[in-house]
Amino acid sequence: MFFAFTYDRKKPQPAPPTTAETLHERRQDAYPNGSMTSVFSLSQPSTNTHNSEHPVPSYAIAVDVLVLPQPERDREGQQETWIVDGQPPRPLARGQVVTLRATTHVIGAWHVSKVETLTRHWVTFRLSGGNTGLRIRTPIPWAHLCDFDGFSHTTLYHTLPNVPPPHHSFAHKSAFQNPHDNPYEFDITPGDEHRLWEQMTRHPRTKALLTSLQRNGEETEEGVTAE
Repeated sequence: MFFAFTYDRKKPQPAPPTTAETLHERRQDAYPNGSMTSVFSLSQPSTNTHNSEHPVPSYAIAVDVLVLPQPERDREGQQETWIVDGQPPRPLARGQVVTLRATTHVIGAWHVSKVETLTRHWVTFRLSGGNTGLRIRTPIPWAHLCDFDGFSHTTLYHTLPNVPPPHHSFAHKSAFQNPHDNPYEFDITPGDEHRLWEQMTRHPRTKALLTSLQRNGEETEEGVTAE
């Protein structure tokens, strides 16, 4: 059993800077003390991503995302990572405007930026449009990865961290029971493997892992030959 991901190759067009600035100004007005994230309490959960006073441009993809009530914070308090806890209406991808919601309140709205971290079962994106240090982490099946990140995930799967474990929505599925099997499959354009491999050898996020993978492969081959 595999989870195959096929997506439109067109890159989503990011919203212009004025949208990000507007979102940032709204948070600063509500929280002049400059806290990293802002929380807008609701008497009832709302399904509207943005109100009419601050409409999202028609070419910006707006997505409501259910996250855990509290983010993970690093030891220095410089980063906050919000954890997706429910399947979004569409896979998260760079260029989208996401409104993060807990069960009873709206946390804020940001733009999804580039991938920062890949693990076996989760991907972490940077969030832009406000204070720095904001991240969002979502299960791999609920994300749209570009060709490079999808190929990197497939190639480096067994060298990637196995924590956090799969989201509870997937942990019970048979494809996730064997830790040595990769339950994910990405649709990579035929003929692009060489280009993507070369890109991996130069990218700082994948270069070291790729070297480790090659070294382990050489050691395995030597062991088999010796036997």
